[in-house]
Amino acid sequence: MAWPIAVSLLSFSTMTAVDTAFVGRLGASALAAVGVGGSAILCVTSFGVAVFAAAKVQVGRCFGAGEPERAREMLGTFLRLALLLGVISGLVSFLVSRGLPQVHADPVAGRLCALYTAIRSVEVPLALVSSSLGQWRQGAGDSRTAMRAALLANVVNVPLNAVFIFVCGWGVVGAALATVFARAAEAAWLLAGQRREGLFWRRSSFRRALGVLRLGSTTGVERVLDMAVFLVLAALLARVGSVELAAHQIALQVALFCFLPLIAFGEATSVLTSQARGAGAPAVQRSLVRAGFVTSLCFSSVAGLLLVVLSEAALRLFTTDAAVLASGGRVVVWAALLQWLCAPFNVLKGLLRGVEDFHVVAWVAVGCAWIVSPPLTWLLAHRHGWGAAGAWMAMCVEVACGVTLLLLRARRLGLLWSSASSSSAPSSAPSSASSAPQEARGAPREESLDALP
Repeated sequence: MAWPIAVSLLSFSTMTAVDTAFVGRLGASALAAVGVGGSAILCVTSFGVAVFAAAKVQVGRCFGAGEPERAREMLGTFLRLALLLGVISGLVSFLVSRGLPQVHADPVAGRLCALYTAIRSVEVPLALVSSSLGQWRQGAGDSRTAMRAALLANVVNVPLNAVFIFVCGWGVVGAALATVFARAAEAAWLLAGQRREGLFWRRSSFRRALGVLRLGSTTGVERVLDMAVFLVLAALLARVGSVELAAHQIALQVALFCFLPLIAFGEATSVLTSQARGAGAPAVQRSLVRAGFVTSLCFSSVAGLLLVVLSEAALRLFTTDAAVLASGGRVVVWAALLQWLCAPFNVLKGLLRGVEDFHVVAWVAVGCAWIVSPPLTWLLAHRHGWGAAGAWMAMCVEVACGVTLLLLRARRLGLLWSSASSSSAPSSAPSSASSAPQEARGAPREESLDALP
């Protein structure tokens, strides 16, 4: 379930890296414009993407409960919400582009950034349509369709970047247009494929779409605030020095290809947990969570080891500066530890989202991110002079706190092993709660993974 989601996430990162590589040949002003503009678009879009990521657990629950018709009705609801959020988010992106020139000290970079972001605001509704279809299919147990669409977007993006930037001479405008066309191809491919089965637009309503928005808004706010923390950490490191900030950014790009699959493990855990919950199979649910822990920890152990062993070669792909390489080498060690901590953290978040415990996940994730990381980064990186390594130490402490709190929550709800505490599960998880007394009497149901639809 997880590997196609991981490929989709890695494909998105590859598209960003390709755009950066092409635009980097245009000069520092163009690179700065695309970097800031792309971050702004990503931040605005992330709210809607996170809403669908949270709401897809209801799709999984419907399929798990053997109610495919109800799940199909939700597809039309997702599409209506994508249209609504797409228009609003696109307008917000365009308005944000008007203020971006004030961010840049270089007036040329500011003007290019505003133009780049304004063009890419057209992409936002397309991205949310793609997300709504992809997340719905993931909830139905199909994670490969969204992966194929993401790969198609990359296939379209690379040659269009080359043609628009260098052949047509459109520069930053060409890079923005290439991304818009790539997103359009992704959305068109997903819509064409789903249309054969039906979009179920008429079975839905905008009133239901607003209900889905209320369900997923907590996760949407969590995602935006999580992204904002990285901006704060970068600002704190900028006060330490450009070498430490450069080491942080390069190490982040290197480690990202190891961290994204862990997010995929959390997403897969969320979908499969919701399906098991809908099927009334708490023993299967706990088996899936154990499998998620083992798989993600094995992956993070191997990836962390490779990260440390190959760190110097990976860092040299981005820079040859000796000071940056030295600082980056120290950061990668902490990145490997953070990788190992993020494995259970993402699985636990997926587990609790699968039983629709969104508010607790949001409070823990955002609370730890803002209460722990910024002040600890200031203390370790700035006051003690540990630089970028201090920032990554702070993130390790943040995730360790998050793992502890989410583990206590999952244990309290009886989601990790069979116990009488399962009866304390919230009313939104009737399947787990109702089966707890039976298991407590020593007569657990005979269930298997094959029983899931």
